[in-house]
Formats: sequence, C-alpha cells, structure tokens
Amino acid sequence: MRDKLGLVNAAMAAFGATPLQSLDAETPAGRAADLAYDATVDAMLGFYPWSFARMTVPLTQLADEPVNGWAHKYLLPSNRLSLPHRILANPRDPDRTLKAWAIEAGHLYADAEPLWGVFSFRVDPEDWSPVFYQAVIYALAAALVVPISGNATGAVETMRALAFGTPGENMRGGFMGQAMQADARNQPSRALGFDDNPLAMERA
Repeated sequence: MRDKLGLVNAAMAAFGATPLQSLDAETPAGRAADLAYDATVDAMLGFYPWSFARMTVPLTQLADEPVNGWAHKYLLPSNRLSLPHRILANPRDPDRTLKAWAIEAGHLYADAEPLWGVFSFRVDPEDWSPVFYQAVIYALAAALVVPISGNATGAVETMRALAFGTPGENMRGGFMGQAMQADARNQPSRALGFDDNPLAMERA
C-alpha cells in the first residue's frame, strides 16, 4: 500500500525485519521509523525539482519596507522543501522567469509585484513516480537497519547504494538517478522566452 506505514514496512522487508503493525511512537521501532520517514522523504523530495512535487504558489507580500534596496519583500512558504525553482511575474507564462531577486533570512526581495514561486512540497506517496518510490524504500532501509536490527553488517552501504549509487555519484545514481532521468524525460522542453534570449536582446 502506498502510504507511510506501507513504505516503512517495504523498507524493513528490504533488510529482513518484521513488519510493523502501526507507527506507534511509544515503541522504539515505531519511533525510529516515524523520525526516519519524515527526514528521509523531505530530503529526497527537496533534492531535485520533481514534477510530481512542484507547485506554483503566490508569494505573500509584506508591508514592511525593505532596508536592502529592493522595492518589495515577500514571505516564502513555510512548508516548502526547496528554494525557488522559478520566480514568476505571471504564473500563466512559466517560461518567462524573473531574474532579479534575492533571498535573505527566509524572505524574498524583488522590485516586481505581484510574484509567484515554484517550489517543491511534500506530496502523498500515491503521487510519486514508481522509481522514486523504490528509491525512498532503499533510503529508508539504510536509515532504519541499525536502529531496528541493531546490526548493520554492511546492509547500510548496500541499501544506500541501491538508493543513491556510489559515493562518487553524489546521490545521483541507483534508483534515485533512474528516477531523475525518467522525470527529466517526461518534462516538456522549456521554450526560450524573448526576454531570456541574449541574441534577441542584442537586436532589441
């Protein structure tokens, strides 16, 4: 089943542990699984701009006047898992991204208004791609094998290699790398907007 408990139990099955009946925080196994799930899933969803985890949201403009030279100050979503993938002045024209902006102390500053941002958020496992789902299983297994079994015996390295590949691949190998390639293949090519075209700007 594609839910939190099902994912944790799939991870435990990967290293031969007994499945949990629930994620009861009162039990050592349930507490470890609950903590590992949140940290692992959020890190993996925020690591790459997955198409299934991206959302375009309006940025809340704050009333206080910026002191750093920008005209406007915006609040970033508190539940985001990434920095902005794109900042837009028009959400219906995602190919024309705003280039002039800065982030300081959790706020975004720009001269344009209003603004929208494209961020990664936590989404339900039902919305994940199958390959990413498998990558999370092995990453969770790597995080759980020691606290659950008490004996790694090389299983951590094995599970991490299945999830992310070798250390030299910088978490872009294994099932994670396959998921990234599949996600990139399924995305439409981004058109180069007039304002982003240096040759057009030269002629303008």
